[in-house]
Amino acid sequence: MEIGDNITAKNANWKFGGDTVKNFEKHIRKSVPYYEDGHKLIESVSDFFIKDDSKVYELGSSTGKLIYSLSKRHQHRKDAFFYGIEIEKDMYEYAKSRYQNANLEFLCEDINLFDRITSKEGIQEVYIVASQVDNQLWGSEKVEGNGILPNILNNISSKLTTYTKN
Repeated sequence: MEIGDNITAKNANWKFGGDTVKNFEKHIRKSVPYYEDGHKLIESVSDFFIKDDSKVYELGSSTGKLIYSLSKRHQHRKDAFFYGIEIEKDMYEYAKSRYQNANLEFLCEDINLFDRITSKEGIQEVYIVASQVDNQLWGSEKVEGNGILPNILNNISSKLTTYTKN
């Protein structure tokens, strides 16, 4: 089935690798209402939360455009560092080659990386900005929450609370 922008998928079989990567940004801008406005809003709001020594993680960074924009916006912050975390290898490779900044690193990892982040860095504050909940990120919570967004977010919040207390 033709999705658009030279992206094809069988019904209920969307993949984020392969040729999808090349056309993803163009396609997502057209198919998600206010996608770019959402990024601009996140960037503006980040001014209130990102400090000189902040560590910022975007979980499910896809092509890396948002985390790159944040790293550029806050490159004046001393010791602030930005991580784009993406499980899909093709997306990770694309982000790593396209978006580069001295205070930015992309990691090809799954959400289990969160254990290492909390152990290594110690988290003082966690802010979640959700632009999309998909099976790649928090898939089990989607199932456990019966696909109901408030239930899913409660499950995620409970897990993050558990991680930050350990």
